[in-house]
Amino acid sequence: MDGFVFIFAFSFLIGTLLTVADADNKDNPYYPVPRELGSFGDGDPIYGIFRVKENLTLVRDSASHLEIYDVHRRNDWKGKLEVEGMKGPYDLVGGDDCRSLFITDWWDATNIITVSTKSQNQVDRFPMSKEGTVVGLAATKATSDSDVIVTYSQSLEIKEFTKFGALVRRVPIPPSIAQPRHTIKLASGKGYAVCHGYGPAEKHRVCLLDNSGTEIDCFGGFPGKGKDKLDVCARIAEDADQNIIVADRNNKRVILLSNQDGKLRYVAEIVRERDGLSGPIRIFLDGPILYVVDNTFNEGLAVSGKVLVFRVKDGQPNF
Repeated sequence: MDGFVFIFAFSFLIGTLLTVADADNKDNPYYPVPRELGSFGDGDPIYGIFRVKENLTLVRDSASHLEIYDVHRRNDWKGKLEVEGMKGPYDLVGGDDCRSLFITDWWDATNIITVSTKSQNQVDRFPMSKEGTVVGLAATKATSDSDVIVTYSQSLEIKEFTKFGALVRRVPIPPSIAQPRHTIKLASGKGYAVCHGYGPAEKHRVCLLDNSGTEIDCFGGFPGKGKDKLDVCARIAEDADQNIIVADRNNKRVILLSNQDGKLRYVAEIVRERDGLSGPIRIFLDGPILYVVDNTFNEGLAVSGKVLVFRVKDGQPNF
């Protein structure tokens, strides 16, 4: 009899948990289990990835070149492009028109390197700051008057530039957002999303700012595990439905946040440690296909990296 009661209670508990999980995920357009499509680029740590038409381009720590892969044949090495003067690339993004790549470098933290994707031997630089710190980059939307967004972690500022280095606008980041790592411009035109936090004494959050830099809402808090916690939110992206995708590095997952009426709400985990993640540090969303730069860390330092590719929901492209 006691055994029957135990089994009944256990079954009831599991059913309740599944019901709660279903309730949490009822608005989730993403697969409960992502479909792994493969991986590529296994080697030294990777710090940026971008798709330019049929090419996937990435940069590695301490490299002087870009690596180029075929988007349809995951691990098909197409070659490399030497970038004069580049020693330690930290971030890579592409312009919305796919004509320019923007790179920041550990060793040259006051300039942005620009590479033309039409004439790949055309490499230029333009000054972004005298701050002298590594900063995060993001591409803007097609409707924007700028091409690249730069996040300044020390001076707490967002700047938008054209691909030729002309400053379009600057937006202050509130002092409550310590150690901002990455900023994206929202497709709605109603401001920005910024992720921040690195050390154990800082809050690790994703925050919404309006166009003047005023804080609207934040998700997260002091670092930790669990549904409502983040631990080094390394990068963010926005999907076609204006949800926010977050690379939660130390929790070894990529999560989905809804953004409705200026409120951020946890929806689901898209990719998890059990799906193969070790340290997601960069993400690139191409419709239903998610590219995750996954670095392995040892005592806080990245020691190796690769790119994992997942189909995370229905839709085009079909590969």
